[in-house]
Amino acid sequence: MLKRHQRIQMRNTRLTDPTLERTCISMLYSNSLKKIFLVILGYNSAHLLIPSPLLVYLVCLVNFILYYLTVETYFYYWRGVFVSGILKKIPQDYLDDMLVRLAHHSAGIEGNTISLPATVSIILNGTLSVSGGVTVREFYEIENHKIAFSNLMDHLENNDKLSVSIIKEIHADLTDRLQYDKGQFKKNDNLIIGAEFQTATPGETPFLIQQLVDNLEYRLENAATEEEKLDSILDTHIQFERIHPFSDGNGWTGRMLMNYSLLQEGFPPLIIEKETKATYIELLAKQDLNGFMSFAKEILAKEQKRMQAFQNMGQERISYE
Repeated sequence: MLKRHQRIQMRNTRLTDPTLERTCISMLYSNSLKKIFLVILGYNSAHLLIPSPLLVYLVCLVNFILYYLTVETYFYYWRGVFVSGILKKIPQDYLDDMLVRLAHHSAGIEGNTISLPATVSIILNGTLSVSGGVTVREFYEIENHKIAFSNLMDHLENNDKLSVSIIKEIHADLTDRLQYDKGQFKKNDNLIIGAEFQTATPGETPFLIQQLVDNLEYRLENAATEEEKLDSILDTHIQFERIHPFSDGNGWTGRMLMNYSLLQEGFPPLIIEKETKATYIELLAKQDLNGFMSFAKEILAKEQKRMQAFQNMGQERISYE
């Protein structure tokens, strides 16, 4: 496998350099697959002593391809093990708690009036008291978070990278029985109440969302610190809400997807409480990433402690499995 300093050396050296050719050839002979490649090209051991720009080019090309294939394979394998391991360490009680609070507060930010105890009943028991004046629509706004969250966990277990199809799937789950166009990008222009900016047009939306997904992937893969990763995820959330890709349900979808990326990168979830709605909306409207970072870090620190408390509770239980 080519090491980093060797790849840099090859980029800065002419292909006709004999030293480079010997380096490539020596690497070639260390791998049986590459030996077969030479045989197919009609080269034998005698030919290897003759400098050949074409040989060097082909050998280096094979080395590059094998190197990057190997790196990509190991990267995604170990990343999958990491994410799967993180989820296994999270107690089921905490996941239930997380879902209940996410559903309650995310729906509440959009105007849902169902109480937190009633949300627990809907999410965990699938029931709701007939009293209290709750509408059918509000019930579905809460209940839909259950299937969306379940599918989100499945994607995390599979270590699926965020994609346009996942975004549409989560939106479809969250707006089931609520919208005719669930899981479909908007067909008409839409607005955000009180916003001073124009959201993306229907024609721009598919390209902008794909670009957003690609940029997030690139930034996460090249992030040198946890701070940079968090910055990338929060910035993506701001831009997602400004694009407003669906006719409705963008807030629920954006917050669910933001937590998907956070969990995938090893962060606690970011449960934005409805009581902080005014601050949250203002940060999004002003695209105040620094302010959003400070806002999020405080919540994440509290969430980390809550997660640890559930883990401690689980350790005290006698397991019969």
